[in-house]
Amino acid sequence: MWKSSEFKSVPRLKSVSINGYKPFGNFFAGFSSLEIIAGSNGSGKTCLFEFLKFLRDSVNRNIPPEIIQSSVGQQIFHTLHNEKISWNITVDELIDQPIEYKGMLLGPIGNPRVVSEQVTTSISNQEEPYYFLKLNDQKGYMQ
Repeated sequence: MWKSSEFKSVPRLKSVSINGYKPFGNFFAGFSSLEIIAGSNGSGKTCLFEFLKFLRDSVNRNIPPEIIQSSVGQQIFHTLHNEKISWNITVDELIDQPIEYKGMLLGPIGNPRVVSEQVTTSISNQEEPYYFLKLNDQKGYMQ
């Protein structure tokens, strides 16, 4: 278990992978200390921030039926007949090792459900990751 003195001061988004959300069939971005997000209209800049906001908001509240608030009537799945969104977020600077948050959400809109979530880190001298959270179909554990 970690002590509060082991945590560093400012967490930093190290990478994000999104599959199946709006324009992101298979999206990956690695980040450094300072990033500028630029692109033409419709390239996905706003969608990236909407999705990160969705992840942030879903920590404290239930996922709304439309999945992304303010997206009523919009197509949020990348492929119409594959109502699945998955993600993998890596955050650095919290402890000596990066923390990874993975998840998968299945539709349809109106009845979304998170089918898997994992929050992991690696511990030196161990091959298996350390799980802070491991849920599959609402069963699992949190440490």
